[in-house]
Amino acid sequence: MYTVMLVDDEAVLRSGMRTFIPWRELGFQVTAEAENGAKALERILQGDIDVVFVDIHMPRMSGIDLLEELAKREPDVIPVVLSGYDNFEYARAAVKYKAVEYLLKPVDMDELIPLMQSIRGQLDRRKREEAERLQFRCQLLESVLLKLAGGLTGLSEDSMESFIRHFAGYELRLAAIAGTGTDVGTDKKTASEQLSERLGDEMAVSTELSHYGLLLAAFQPGDSHPENNGFHLAEMERSLADKLDNRADAIAIGPLLTAKDWIGYAHSAVETGYLERRLFYASSKVIRLEASVPSCTRRRLEPDDKLGKAVTEGIRGNDLQLIRQTMSELYFMLQANPQYDPDSVRQIYKWLMCCAAEEAAVLGGRSFTEENPGSGLSERLPTLFLLHRDTLRRIEEIAGRLAAAAKDKKRRIVMEMKRYVNERLAEPIMLTELADKYSISQEYLSALFKKEEGVNFNVYLRDIRMKRAMELMEADCTFKIYELAQQVGYSDPRHFSKVFKESTGMTPKQYAESR
Repeated sequence: MYTVMLVDDEAVLRSGMRTFIPWRELGFQVTAEAENGAKALERILQGDIDVVFVDIHMPRMSGIDLLEELAKREPDVIPVVLSGYDNFEYARAAVKYKAVEYLLKPVDMDELIPLMQSIRGQLDRRKREEAERLQFRCQLLESVLLKLAGGLTGLSEDSMESFIRHFAGYELRLAAIAGTGTDVGTDKKTASEQLSERLGDEMAVSTELSHYGLLLAAFQPGDSHPENNGFHLAEMERSLADKLDNRADAIAIGPLLTAKDWIGYAHSAVETGYLERRLFYASSKVIRLEASVPSCTRRRLEPDDKLGKAVTEGIRGNDLQLIRQTMSELYFMLQANPQYDPDSVRQIYKWLMCCAAEEAAVLGGRSFTEENPGSGLSERLPTLFLLHRDTLRRIEEIAGRLAAAAKDKKRRIVMEMKRYVNERLAEPIMLTELADKYSISQEYLSALFKKEEGVNFNVYLRDIRMKRAMELMEADCTFKIYELAQQVGYSDPRHFSKVFKESTGMTPKQYAESR
């Protein structure tokens, strides 16, 4: 529904027009009134007025003066003159300042209704034409953004001139969005639509590059003045951050530029890798790009054998502190030197991941062998922070799995040793035999058993033999000492008796009698 303002110093006339004219049936509604031209102009300049009915004779500012101001400052507002005088000079002034009609008071409905129908048709046509122009500009904006994603190689000189011409007076702002969410691409598109709604009549379009998305907003003439720049920037930041929420890991927002300046800026920002580097090395969620693309020589990060060796040693010794320290030193070095090409950095992190995986495969065997241990690092992680965090987490997982597997293996060996002892208590048992069985040294096996069980192996063997001897005597107290000694692996009865008394405080005979 279109809006109408009534401007007349006679309150009764304004009330009558507001009440008795079927505005809604005609597609209009009265949204504002004023008793003089000065107040009317102040309200009209605030916007949202389509048609204004203007009296000629008013205090402070006459209707003719108001028409003159509107012709200069708000040419889209359609004025209709109301007058109690059939005066040629007034009528001529009304025509001069683009009034669509000169109506005499009191208003004749037979004149007014066809007039409002005509005005509505004019406004409808204007709305359609504006929608078509907006659609064309959006398509042009999206086309240029797509070309930008391809390095502007497909943008001809004619297309560039057409873009600059159609956006003359507009100012443009580029944003880049890095995110790892599976639906972040869709959300970037939705964010551009939401951004258009939040900024008013402005346009916003988006497209995708390899590791991040691009979003371009164009601001209407008159809305990109310096005093509005901060508002638009804050709205853009808020809109993108709110819409993308946790799916956006970094958002970079560029300066407000004319169409001509924007083409050069955007091309340089993408072509030199500046945009990707700023996103990749982002230290906060939202960053603001410099007003001009700084010159910077791209550098490739080459593999450092010391890094690979440190990670390998950390895996081999289950030294998480060494791994974390090594990775942290790399991370902070890169943060201090953001000129390194992001792809080369991704390759280094992938290489370190492979170093860890390969060492784990050597130590842990087939279960630790991965066909492509670094897969996903370069494809999914658009920022250094995420790349570092994910790689470190995966390396720590490898170290943890390897340590758990080693612990399980050690525990399994100890459990097998105990089972071996229980099954062969009547036989001579030597730690050297067990060491040979597991292909490890006697010293290591002894230390492993004590670490897992809390007692020396020989002490455990003695205690389990004494326990078995007591169980035998409890079941049958008629055992001879030498028979009992043989049952628990002692060939010398006297030595058995001595060990039994040291363990229980009683001789075997005393223990049997006490039962």
